[in-house]
Amino acid sequence: PETSLQFDLALRYNPGTAAVGLYVYRYRIFDLIERFRIGDDFFFHNRGEAEITGVELETSFVIGNTLELTVGAHALRGEVADDGSPTDGVPAPGIFAVLRGNPSTKWWWMLRGAAYARDDRPGPTEQVVPGYGVFDAGAGFKIADWLEVSVLGRNLFDRAFLASSDEDSVLAPGRSLQLVLRGRL
Repeated sequence: PETSLQFDLALRYNPGTAAVGLYVYRYRIFDLIERFRIGDDFFFHNRGEAEITGVELETSFVIGNTLELTVGAHALRGEVADDGSPTDGVPAPGIFAVLRGNPSTKWWWMLRGAAYARDDRPGPTEQVVPGYGVFDAGAGFKIADWLEVSVLGRNLFDRAFLASSDEDSVLAPGRSLQLVLRGRL
């Protein structure tokens, strides 16, 4: 069986209208169970030791009484210890920013942008993934204390990007619009 030894460090600071979080981690995996492919068939085997190391940073700022800006970034690296080859499932570095507004107790809106670097260290059953960026927007209205309607537009610039780094991955959905009616009991 695969086992791991995990070290996580979280530092958070929240003096009032701003908050900062820094997360650092290292996962040492023993008897890594790795997926590999021969022809059209996938198999699994133990590969030895692997290490995944990462850092994440997130900040948020309250701007006036009605705005909040959240910005973050992450970078990870995963590799097999004996030869330095990349492991599956490690995302490319990325950044994001979210601006949220609450102009009243009934209304809210949100703008979100995210960008991801090129992933040119694919794992054994992954492919190189070009970098890409997306832009989302949404708004909602509280009809009653227990009922809200919202609309969310995703990938509004209709950018083409892979749904995952899996070597058989297809393109992610293009522009989409969701209408949500949410109730609480």
